[in-house]
Amino acid sequence: MYFQGRPPRRLGGTDRGTEKRFILAGAAESGSKRKDKPKRIFRAGCIKEVFAVREKTKSAQIFEAAAGVFAEKGFHAATVEEIASRAGIGKGTVYEYFPSKEALFRAMLKAGMQSYLAAVRERLKRPASARGALEQIALAHACFVREKGALARLIADEQGCLAPWAREWVFRMRERKLEAIAKLIARGAEQGEFRPVNPRLAAEVFLGVVGAICLPALFTRECASGRGSGSPAHAGLESRMLEGLKIFFHGLTK
Repeated sequence: MYFQGRPPRRLGGTDRGTEKRFILAGAAESGSKRKDKPKRIFRAGCIKEVFAVREKTKSAQIFEAAAGVFAEKGFHAATVEEIASRAGIGKGTVYEYFPSKEALFRAMLKAGMQSYLAAVRERLKRPASARGALEQIALAHACFVREKGALARLIADEQGCLAPWAREWVFRMRERKLEAIAKLIARGAEQGEFRPVNPRLAAEVFLGVVGAICLPALFTRECASGRGSGSPAHAGLESRMLEGLKIFFHGLTK
């Protein structure tokens, strides 16, 4: 639908003349003749799309600031005022998007996990061996740590920063990840890529290797403030990950 103005008015079923259309960007007519300004035509969905993008951008801005504050101070010590200040907005604006600090925290964790899983799924689109799939999962993890350092640190430091319900949530997500990785390892063993092993135990070792390689990058000052991608600990993180995985795969194939 397009909005160009008011339709012709009909009275008693007969045209009584068409009123001049109201143009959104038009100017009122004066006594002297002047050129009409160009008409602006808006699609009905355009305004909704613009606001949707704006809302998404503002939420992302709040999430980024919140991750840094929560990672530095923990859930209980962090305040909405600090988050708003770091985001460069008013405290009231935060409450326009999230009714409470806990609601913000939950939404931030959910958005972060969705971003992480989307990155993993994108890397796994191409057909790959079990080893190739595991490498892509590890690289997606390293990329997440480099780009979303404060949030990654917050999730990793589950005993220090997270509320009890959040620790339980992180534990459930980890269990789901372990199950998926164990299935990949079992598939690799069935296809002859890996020697027969306990898939669950191998999955735990895999996550241990990935976590250990990322650990130095997680607990830097830059990471806590949300600027981790520029720190020395993040330089070459992906290449170190691949080197570490070679050691892991050596144990699976010998």
